[in-house]
Amino acid sequence: MDSKEYFKVFYKGIHPLYYNVVSDEIHHLLNVACDYEGNCVDKLAYAEARLKCLEAYKQLLPYREQINSDVDEMDGKNGFSHFYDMEIEYLNAIQSMNEICLWAENKFGITSEEIDGFELHSMKSIQVQAEMADWKSSKGKDDNVNKEVHTFNVPLNADELGKLLKALKEKGFIHEDTKIEDLEHVLGRPRPNDYKRIGWIKRNKNKTISKKSVLTFLRCLEVDWDDIEPKKLNYCFDTGKVPFKDNNLKDDKSFNCDKGKNANSEAVDDLNEVMSMVFGEDSERYKRIIKIPLIQNIL
Repeated sequence: MDSKEYFKVFYKGIHPLYYNVVSDEIHHLLNVACDYEGNCVDKLAYAEARLKCLEAYKQLLPYREQINSDVDEMDGKNGFSHFYDMEIEYLNAIQSMNEICLWAENKFGITSEEIDGFELHSMKSIQVQAEMADWKSSKGKDDNVNKEVHTFNVPLNADELGKLLKALKEKGFIHEDTKIEDLEHVLGRPRPNDYKRIGWIKRNKNKTISKKSVLTFLRCLEVDWDDIEPKKLNYCFDTGKVPFKDNNLKDDKSFNCDKGKNANSEAVDDLNEVMSMVFGEDSERYKRIIKIPLIQNIL
């Protein structure tokens, strides 16, 4: 059974690829709405994310058991997979549908009563107006909208930041639509109102997004090991559906792999070239960069 036929049989009336888009939209809105500690810094973005999730969850709820079963199948819990030949976009769709359900159930606390009474247009009008009114009334008392979060404190001047943005795009590390204001914020400057995480697109040889190259990038900018941790990485960088976890930082080559960190990626030569484009090969900073250790051994 091919991908389209599978969805016609088990998810009648569902257009799976649509949920990849919805999941990405909710993901982006939540990253605008919340800082890396989970504090809400933009109530309007949070309200919009919840509305999108509510609308999607209402459509997916009748298929919740099937989604659970398919996720188990993809995780290999049944010992085999009938998804072996399924196209990657449709596999991603199942993951996206599951992610939307988990957001609705665990993050937003959406109830069946709320779904039963849900009318998109009236709900959107009431919810957004209420959130906007709440935001306006609280703005003078405790302005959290532009609340700064702790990012990576990297001292770069305006010229260096511009060169860095250009070089990262040219070498295929970040999305072409990445804005200088977002890169500036990630490297320690104030948060812009429309902040969007840096879309990291550098891939490993196996075609997966290279999380390790993010660590290499930060080490090349002389970020301390103690500053490199999952919450901060997930606030600053978008590496797809799977966020940074502790195991993405561990060093399996050190003597104590549970505590050591490894930033030695396949992209180290490309990143050294990026740094040469920013600082110049004859600069003292570049000479320091190429000697920076990329593996931390804690004994």
